[in-house]
Amino acid sequence: RLRVVGDGQLGVTAERAGGATAPLTPGAVQGLAAGLGAEAVVRSAVRPVEGGFELSLSCLRASAGEARYAGTTRAARLEALPDAIDTLLLAMRRALRERSADLEASSRGIAQLTTPSLAAWRHYLEGQACLWRPSDPSARDALVRCGPALRRAIEADPAFPLAHYALASAMDAGGTAGPEAKAHLATALAGIDRLSRRDSALVRAWKAFVDGDTPAALDLYRQVLVDAPDDARTLLLAGGLASQAGRYKEAAPFLARALQLEPAADGALDGLVVAYGLSDQRQELEALLRRYTPPRTPLQVRALVHGHAWLGAHAEAQAVARAAVESSGDPASRYLLVGALEVAGALGEAQALVEAMATERPDDPGAFLNRALAAHARGQRRKAWRLASDPGAAAGALRPVHLAFLKATLAAGDRDAARLEAEALKVVRAAPELGPLTVVMLALVGGDAPAQALLDQVPAGSSAATELEALRAWKSGRPADAVAILSALEERAPWPTDALAPAYLLAEVASATDPAESMAAADRFRAQWPRGLWTSWARPRSMLLSALAAARLGDTSRARANVEQLLALLAGSDPGFPLLAEARHLRDRLDGVGAPAP
Repeated sequence: RLRVVGDGQLGVTAERAGGATAPLTPGAVQGLAAGLGAEAVVRSAVRPVEGGFELSLSCLRASAGEARYAGTTRAARLEALPDAIDTLLLAMRRALRERSADLEASSRGIAQLTTPSLAAWRHYLEGQACLWRPSDPSARDALVRCGPALRRAIEADPAFPLAHYALASAMDAGGTAGPEAKAHLATALAGIDRLSRRDSALVRAWKAFVDGDTPAALDLYRQVLVDAPDDARTLLLAGGLASQAGRYKEAAPFLARALQLEPAADGALDGLVVAYGLSDQRQELEALLRRYTPPRTPLQVRALVHGHAWLGAHAEAQAVARAAVESSGDPASRYLLVGALEVAGALGEAQALVEAMATERPDDPGAFLNRALAAHARGQRRKAWRLASDPGAAAGALRPVHLAFLKATLAAGDRDAARLEAEALKVVRAAPELGPLTVVMLALVGGDAPAQALLDQVPAGSSAATELEALRAWKSGRPADAVAILSALEERAPWPTDALAPAYLLAEVASATDPAESMAAADRFRAQWPRGLWTSWARPRSMLLSALAAARLGDTSRARANVEQLLALLAGSDPGFPLLAEARHLRDRLDGVGAPAP
């Protein structure tokens, strides 16, 4: 029944008190404990002695420093340490008069709850520390850096459930879920009876997440938090899962509490910025950004750029990103600047920066993909398709599915349903997790009903399934029903990972029947941070939709501003590019050339 002060909270408290970040002395810890309102300080030590090891454990009152328990024991060999620890723990718990029912309920030894292999435990702790280290640039990078330690833990103890769970969750978080991740999760589940109530709940929650049952997973996380409300890692897991499911209002309290407990948990900061931005909690977001200005880590930089962009403070977002580019020049900071420019509507400058990065890094697959998409966004279809067909130096780092998904995205932007479906079938064979988004793009473009192999990739109740329902209603002559469905989805999941942004589809669906709704939806879409290859064609298209809506509402100045911005972006496009032709036609109407404006 102890609630433990987290490492992050302890470290920040020490820093504020003027202490060093080096290991704290016993006296310093005693003072911090009293300041934090903790009732006790537990100290432990192991030292080699003749004939084995000596272990000591003590529990001191934080206020007075007097011992409530102090004990020692010996272990004859390294392998006997877990049993010796169990002996000391039981003695301390009895001395602290822990309830008999609690003692009985948690009577299993440390080796049973974790692993009998100290080597496996050491590697596991290394992997966990790596995964939870502040300012990790991405989940995929974390897997590359931290996965080897977890694999070494499994080599030392092939049945170690916690190590299998940690590796499976790291793989899924990094976007590489597949047979290997599922095998590790299955091994963790096979040993779930060995685990504590908390750890078994975490494993079962991850299984529910993998199965797509978000409510069940969140319920399990809440069960853990009933017993341990200050468990920052569980708060982070719950907040991350709720965000991934598009439940941003639900995610925000989890992430805010995690950040309060672990102020150095930059991953919580970045997630909380997005949650506040998408749930329109502007005051909370502004206050949060002030706490981290100026930024001191890469993830704090990212959080500030994202946060200012969500608030519409485009100059501030660009200033933070440009400062990061000047200080480091790394690709991550330059991509942040690209995103800040896109949200501000400066698509031309953003695409020019992408082109420069691709020229400097011809073997970088990310730069290559962005270069092809940037060309397409500017109306240079032939260049985009030529790049997609011959990736050059980046080919060695690209899987065929990457190119197939790129081609599917380009085909969606071209409104080429036949080509899109052909590429989509290739995508779902190699990366079925991309199927739902691809099917939604195909349904938007038109053509015959998608192949059953594609429809099978869309889970019932998902954002993608909801968008398919709305698109069917729209194309069967029921635009009001489609608007209602998409509006409800946007309220629930404004930034889904498995579908298009509902705001963008609302702009399309309402274009002919409700210009005010279409214009407002287009504005909401362009205010979102760009996520997904499909935004490369959707952003320019949304500029046209906004201009058309403004013209229908009689706001010719706004319509002309939107169309001129779009024409500037498409200045170097291929002859006959459809979006260019539509933009020119609208400009002519606004200028009084030909028929009156619609």
